[in-house]
Amino acid sequence: MKQKKGVLNIKLTKEGGKLIHKNASDASLYKIFMDALEEGQSVDVFFDAHVDSGTYGQISKIKVSIRELAAESGHTFDEMQTLVKMQAGLCWEDHCKSFADCSSEELNLAIQAVIEIGDDLTLNLRQVFGSK
Repeated sequence: MKQKKGVLNIKLTKEGGKLIHKNASDASLYKIFMDALEEGQSVDVFFDAHVDSGTYGQISKIKVSIRELAAESGHTFDEMQTLVKMQAGLCWEDHCKSFADCSSEELNLAIQAVIEIGDDLTLNLRQVFGSK
């Protein structure tokens, strides 16, 4: 069978030495994601312990969304990443700022750009960032 493509973003909390779902919707999303996988299919896992800035999570979600935008639009990942950075105001003349060097506020601008570009492509990326 053909392997499925998908993205899952849920929050887990450590309790009693284990990571557990804190709400029923995350548990439900996890089950749906798992049920859609083919037997033997591999997945990449990214754990980000929450801190005040949350920038690693922001960058991860931005990059996942850029891949989706690129696939939908026919652009390469690098082309779409540059478009997002330009729309977010992270480019000057011939230089664009790396997401790794961005403040949380700048990453929020990139998230907004991703959502707006997604809207233009009729691709709802709000769920990746936890908004409706």
